Amino acid sequence: MNITKHIKLTEKQKLAMLELAEICQLQESISVQLYPEETDENQIFYLLTDEQQQLISFLSLTCYEEECLVYAFTHPDHRRKGYFDLLFDQAYEENIGPAFLFTVDDNCKDALAVLQKLECIRTETEYLLQYRITGSEMMPSSISLFPCRDTELLTSLHHACFSDYPEEFSQSFVEEFVTEDNMADMESFVIQKDGSNVGVGFCVYQEDLVYLAGFGVLPPFQRQHIAFDTLLMLSRQLSDDYSFLCVQVSDENTAAFQLYQTFGFETTNAVHTYLFE
Repeated sequence: MNITKHIKLTEKQKLAMLELAEICQLQESISVQLYPEETDENQIFYLLTDEQQQLISFLSLTCYEEECLVYAFTHPDHRRKGYFDLLFDQAYEENIGPAFLFTVDDNCKDALAVLQKLECIRTETEYLLQYRITGSEMMPSSISLFPCRDTELLTSLHHACFSDYPEEFSQSFVEEFVTEDNMADMESFVIQKDGSNVGVGFCVYQEDLVYLAGFGVLPPFQRQHIAFDTLLMLSRQLSDDYSFLCVQVSDENTAAFQLYQTFGFETTNAVHTYLFE
């Protein structure tokens, strides 16, 4: 076995990593992001290959000052052989200082066992919720949804709804949805009531389902049934082409979790964040 470290990947390496991640997804029905896209200059990749140069396992780090986000996959046929330990030990020795953050799907029993062995601390759980669109949803008259690609407006609304995050996060989040490359499968919308902007939301379209992300109502307009009515209107608008509406919500956001449960969403999976220091 051979471990190599890379700052930039070849197209062949990218394809091999993506194929390995997809094999793991099929094996365990993983819902977390499969592959860390090369969008940050602070990324490091560790690849473990066999004698035939076949990729067996990989680990990637996206490093910031205080934390490193970790993605790691090992081929199902090559687990429990210590390969992840080899990658992790090298990555950690070369990047001591920042905390390592792992995002792990609830279905990844092997990964959960490894993190338990490392004595990682679970810091947060995100639940994946799914609503089956019936086509009989009401069309509330109290609000309107308008497609929007105004980056400045969307960033302002998103930051006002999620003020716990820095404005730079909102800007980066919005830009991901309004780039020209994403026009076909992503859409941003503004929620209006009585002519005023009261909230924002972002949709990702995938085959028979739609993911709703960055969905929020401005604080002065909360507790006025706006979020519930938005879900009603959005479901009705999607009913001709899609069967499911999906969201991901933190276990710390009890108000949002209650809203989705009341509306009729059901929990289909859980994604955990673990900390290694």
